[in-house]
Amino acid sequence: MLTDTDAKISKVLILELGGIGDVILSIPAVLAIRERFTEADITVLTVPRSGPVLERIDRRDREMETVRKKGFELETFQLQNGMPLSRETFTLFPSLRQRCFDILIDLSAIESRMANLKRELLIRSVGACSSVGRGTDGRGSFFSKRTAEILASSQHEMDRKLDVAALLSARSTLGAPIFPVLEHEYDEAGLFLEENRIHPGRVLTAVHPGGMTAEKRWPVQRFTKAVKWLTDNLGAMVLIIGGPGTAPLVEEICSSAGNASVIPVISQPLGAVAALLDRCSLFLTNDSGPMHLAATLGVPTVAIFGQTNHPRYFPLLPESRRELTFADPSLCVNGWKGDEHEECRDTDCRRPECLNAVTVDEVISMMESLCSRTGMLYNTHLAMTPEDESEAQETLSQEKVAKEDAGYITRRARELSAGLVKDGGGPILDVACGKGYLLSDLADDDKVTADLWGLDISMDQLGAASTRLWRRPGEQPAGTPRLIRGDLTSLPFRTGSFSSSLCVNTLLNLNGNGGLTKYLTEVARVTKPGGKVLVEARNPFNPLVVMRFLFGKLFRGVPLNFHRLEDVVSAGTETGLSLKSREPVGSVGGFLGYSYILVFRKEDGVC
Repeated sequence: MLTDTDAKISKVLILELGGIGDVILSIPAVLAIRERFTEADITVLTVPRSGPVLERIDRRDREMETVRKKGFELETFQLQNGMPLSRETFTLFPSLRQRCFDILIDLSAIESRMANLKRELLIRSVGACSSVGRGTDGRGSFFSKRTAEILASSQHEMDRKLDVAALLSARSTLGAPIFPVLEHEYDEAGLFLEENRIHPGRVLTAVHPGGMTAEKRWPVQRFTKAVKWLTDNLGAMVLIIGGPGTAPLVEEICSSAGNASVIPVISQPLGAVAALLDRCSLFLTNDSGPMHLAATLGVPTVAIFGQTNHPRYFPLLPESRRELTFADPSLCVNGWKGDEHEECRDTDCRRPECLNAVTVDEVISMMESLCSRTGMLYNTHLAMTPEDESEAQETLSQEKVAKEDAGYITRRARELSAGLVKDGGGPILDVACGKGYLLSDLADDDKVTADLWGLDISMDQLGAASTRLWRRPGEQPAGTPRLIRGDLTSLPFRTGSFSSSLCVNTLLNLNGNGGLTKYLTEVARVTKPGGKVLVEARNPFNPLVVMRFLFGKLFRGVPLNFHRLEDVVSAGTETGLSLKSREPVGSVGGFLGYSYILVFRKEDGVC
């Protein structure tokens, strides 16, 4: 039996007989075993569709090493369903036995009595000196040493595989799987996007409607509606990803969409799919191998699960970058009796009513939430299609009238704010940008060369801003605003991203001084040290302001909120901002001023 001090291990065989997702989750364990036996010859036995994953990991490790470890060799033998089904593979087991492996390491679960029998025959036919594996629900008694795992537990599959490696004192330095994308694959992905006329700045998303079996596939008609939401609400290009077996699903979605913004990606190599996914801002998928592939790349993912052990298979992404929804097993037409951590084995299910319980509205809500948390861009001018041009031009014509009809104070607040930041030079953020009036003023000013960003929580407001900021070809200024959906109290930007942050016509929508402090803390965080933060504050002592707020609340159902100037200044000071000036909006200042622009500076050394 193997011990931690055994130095005679020269030949190691690793079994990983799962699909692409299972093999991706095995990567930390495989690399840990490799580091444990640095002088051994290592062979990996896997199925055909999963071989390229491990071959890529081997290539990555070879390229990272300046001096290759003696005797290390990674090979991939290809099997189908764990047993030889061709003359070529039928001779595999005798050849493996002749190689006299010192140890066999099985990383796959043994999920049934039949699987237990097949695995025992396979392992005994190889004839390794010792073996370790997973004692799933007490099975695997033929192993020299085994883990004690419970199939219907909440332990993640990656950790279950790492437990097998731990039996050999093999420890992983990885907290999650990796999938290195090669440089030429990124080049090929760029060429694919160019051939399909996808502008580099366009919002790019991906959808995978496939799954290994029917009970894992959300209805294709619902995917089509979700795709329509992506194209209509985000102005996104959507890649529909599928293999040979799911090509009809891909083609149905593309045909139903009838939109040049929906592009099929069928039967591409795994590396090519990874390179495309890595460029995506959002990925909608069933529980599948591509779901785990996207997770290795950190792609924000909305995953739809059938009845399975969700904690065991969820994508290893931070909670802020994933949204999961699950089937309702109580709706099973076949009388499902398992618990929440058990997996449905009805792979021929023709009526997955449990999965049909996941609605389009629910999935759209999750995509919308993920867009908010990750800061998905509305690429305004690129989102417009040729068919939209006449409508946009009409909107622009109407907008000239709307600007003239805007209230005097509203116009002056925008003009004053724009004048105070247009010479700042760095990126400018308009927080709670609404329909884009202020951004439009800045974009139309030839003296403003900075990058412009707008953020709002409302999809409708952002849609209106997108139309307002559209420009005809040839009229597109370099600083065309980019729009993001986001929460005011959790801005999706890195610390110190902007030279100037504008909060105009915003505070009146915020409740209470506690929320005001939290809000200004976030605004201060995303502003660079030395940068400006402009905050418009209405004067609650002005009777006209009071009357307007009351009128809006009583007759329009708009709950506007008062904030005393002293409270705004105090909240700003608490967040590391110092007040530099108080600019009256309009001709009246002092006690009766209608509105003020408070000009803050973010102090150096404040995070």
